[in-house]
Amino acid sequence: MTRFRFDAVATYVIAILAFALSYANLADLAARAGYGTVMAHAWPLVVDGLAVVATSAVMRLRGGRAYAWILLGASTIVSVVAGGAAHLLPAGPLPGWAGAAVAVIPPLCLLVAPHLAVQLHRDAVAATDADALDAATRDANATDAPGAPDDEPTREPEPDTDAPVVTLVAVPDPAPVSDAPTDQERRTTAQADALRTATASDADAPATTGDAARESNDTKWPRAVHLLVTRPDMSQRAVAADVGMSDAALRRRIGPGGRDALVAAHRGAADALAG
Repeated sequence: MTRFRFDAVATYVIAILAFALSYANLADLAARAGYGTVMAHAWPLVVDGLAVVATSAVMRLRGGRAYAWILLGASTIVSVVAGGAAHLLPAGPLPGWAGAAVAVIPPLCLLVAPHLAVQLHRDAVAATDADALDAATRDANATDAPGAPDDEPTREPEPDTDAPVVTLVAVPDPAPVSDAPTDQERRTTAQADALRTATASDADAPATTGDAARESNDTKWPRAVHLLVTRPDMSQRAVAADVGMSDAALRRRIGPGGRDALVAAHRGAADALAG
């Protein structure tokens, strides 16, 4: 713990001393370029301050860091060149070209700094939305029944439809022959029809429910693939929540290669079609 604190303190001390020395050289150069006493001390804050902000942006941004890296490199180069020019150029006021170079730095910083601020704001909003979505997904998964790996309903065992249907028919007493059916025959026929209808309905119901559940996941899968390939900023859990599938079901459908393999396969297919 003591060593860790010493390393941290030493790092901050070195950074502060380096900033102070660079600040002195750049302030002297700005004064020789024609800035007043106050503005000459503000000029180094623009150059080295942009380098500090760009460094922070490189560490904070989760994606799209190229612009921050460009600003960090450019501000560092300007600081190094200006510090060297303060000692290489003759004493006294700077030549016209050197004074012009010093004068164009603040407008350029005014042009590039707001865009970096917009990137930092958008990244912070996206991170907040992603955290909220992950929290909502975790809460939804916590309320699910434990041990259910998929969102498909448990299929009830299908009845044995091959078993013969036994119908008890009461044999009426002998009666005079008549073309019209008796009341007993009509009741027996109605009971047999009702029993056959109920048996057929029970046999078909579970299969229909299972097919509908499978069709539901099959319908959600193309949208899930589209989000996984085109939205790298969305986590896999966020994609599952967006299309209405469970995280476990989505992982099984992606396969052993994971999301990277799925994205590579779809991009390869798109390149082949474009070629």
